[in-house]
Amino acid sequence: MSVLRWVLAVLITLPFLAFQRRTGPTYPVRGKAELQSAVIAFRLPRSATLGSGAPVASAVPDTSLRGTLVYRR
Repeated sequence: MSVLRWVLAVLITLPFLAFQRRTGPTYPVRGKAELQSAVIAFRLPRSATLGSGAPVASAVPDTSLRGTLVYRR
């Protein structure tokens, strides 16, 4: 009976661990945006070392494009 409880506990815990791993508060946000028929992928970190800025980067083939990152806590 004890082994059955352990197996049941593991089977219940695993989906919650997977969900937390994908949606946790420090997990970076990833996405894609379409601009002038080009798809631009981006990654926004949610945590960084204190005293330094968080790196935000996106590979855009057109160097004339400019963007602004607005931070809201």
